Amino acid sequence: MSSKPCLLAVDDEEMNLNIINDLLGDKFNIHPVKNGQKCLDSLQEKIPDIILLDVMMPVLDGLETCRKIRANPLFQDIPVIFVSALASPNERMNGYEAGGDDYLLKPFDEDELVAKINLLLKNKIQIKKEIEQKDYATKTAMTSMVSASETGHLICFMQSILTINNIEALHKLISDTLTQYGLEGCVMLNHLEAPDFFFSDSRIRPIEQDILKEASTHTKKIIEFSGHAIFNTEHVSILIRGMPGDKEKAGRYKDHLAMLIDSIEAKLIQFIADNNERQHYQTLRQTVESVSKELEMVNQSTQEQRRLNTIVLGNLIQNVEGSFLNLGLEGSQEDELIGLITDAETESDQVYKNGEQSAKTFERIIIKLNQLLN
Repeated sequence: MSSKPCLLAVDDEEMNLNIINDLLGDKFNIHPVKNGQKCLDSLQEKIPDIILLDVMMPVLDGLETCRKIRANPLFQDIPVIFVSALASPNERMNGYEAGGDDYLLKPFDEDELVAKINLLLKNKIQIKKEIEQKDYATKTAMTSMVSASETGHLICFMQSILTINNIEALHKLISDTLTQYGLEGCVMLNHLEAPDFFFSDSRIRPIEQDILKEASTHTKKIIEFSGHAIFNTEHVSILIRGMPGDKEKAGRYKDHLAMLIDSIEAKLIQFIADNNERQHYQTLRQTVESVSKELEMVNQSTQEQRRLNTIVLGNLIQNVEGSFLNLGLEGSQEDELIGLITDAETESDQVYKNGEQSAKTFERIIIKLNQLLN
């Protein structure tokens, strides 16, 4: 039996199905069908590993087909990638609201399509194990908090976030808290050069990442659409898929989530400040080390110049004394000339000594800076 994943390709154009088969036939078992209804019929016979779904088709279009797939508990976890020539943000949003996991434009690139398929398949393999772990964690948490109110979840979150000191622990705390509320969603944290995404249910949905990137450019703190909600701050965006249908409960949840995201924002600002402080510390330490090395080089250079200067002046005295016979100077004149040179040598030596005192002052400053850094 083949170990290749099964891919259900749904497109009303025979040429498109042939292209998919040519590009992916060596990597997947391709099962082609020509419309949404035949796709649903095929699912009754065999559940594929992934579905490539065209949007515009006769009989039953791709959006309605996806809605019917998601409505059936047997099929709702099958990854669905829409493949369409419709490229507007509204079309992507329609694909997301219908239940799609990703959206690829025609004509597509083979490498991009394979990468998207592999990403969703890899994630699907992990989902079962992580769901079991999450179910166990949820049952344990709910048992210990059986008498706690919704406000209790929020208080517990705010107490716990105070002790968080790394981003992985923050991911887990957010996911656990959303689970306690019975919510699922995608979280985008902007504390690095590139956005940091994670999914509370561990199921990767690239289309949600695109929606959060777009939503984060808006100033509105809460954006609601089709039963979903997005909560925004400067560094945090959370998409909650499927807010409670009860208006009163949904209102309470919005209040709690608004406070929750404010707490996450404060923690990220702290992370950013801590990171900046570490970078500033590292820069200062590198500067101190660099200055220390430069100062050592200056000291060595000064000592060498002093040594050479002493040699030059000593040679000068010897040369002058040796030329006295030819110059015809009187004894007092010779003594005066030698005295001038000797005085110059003494003054030069004093200049170097003053330089050494300055260097020692700099050395003391460097020592004190290192003590502060340590």
